[in-house]
Amino acid sequence: MNFSSLTSHFIGVALNADIFADLFVELQHLIRREKCQGVTLVNPLSVHLTLYYLPKSIQDLSLQRVLTDLKKQEAIDTIHLKGFAYFETERKQEHLLYLSVEEFWPGRINQQLAQALNHTDLPDNSLDFVAHISILKIENYSEFKRIQPEIEKYVARFIQKSCQQNLFLGIHLYAVSSLFQPELQIIKH
Repeated sequence: MNFSSLTSHFIGVALNADIFADLFVELQHLIRREKCQGVTLVNPLSVHLTLYYLPKSIQDLSLQRVLTDLKKQEAIDTIHLKGFAYFETERKQEHLLYLSVEEFWPGRINQQLAQALNHTDLPDNSLDFVAHISILKIENYSEFKRIQPEIEKYVARFIQKSCQQNLFLGIHLYAVSSLFQPELQIIKH
């Protein structure tokens, strides 16, 4: 798959979007009801956990071998929710609400991918890896503050209800278009 608006790729864990449906509906309803500008949900149809970022152009045959090897590894077939937290960009102009996970294997896999694929030139790969599931972007923090307690209540209730469910569907190569909002992430392999 190669579409003209392609901006990058990543290797990630596909998650069961059905489990997230009610959370996204509640959050969207709250954001609209409160007319909260500058708070945007991520694409609920491609809920995932990113393991390693890749460039726009990938021709590397070793990538296929790495993906095949990953899928054969033991004990990388579960993802369970643990809590939620926030990322803040360096310029503090954008924040991100994310869900954290119980498992330690995503960090190990990130290190293996970094050694095998060596895309340290990509800015996101130079950051300390934090296994997370993005939920919403906050571009206007003062607007977000108005509804933050209610959002956190919904998210905490969702985690409590869903923490025993295994969210894991599989490890895949994704193609990304950051030109579309919310960002498109399409499973490529």
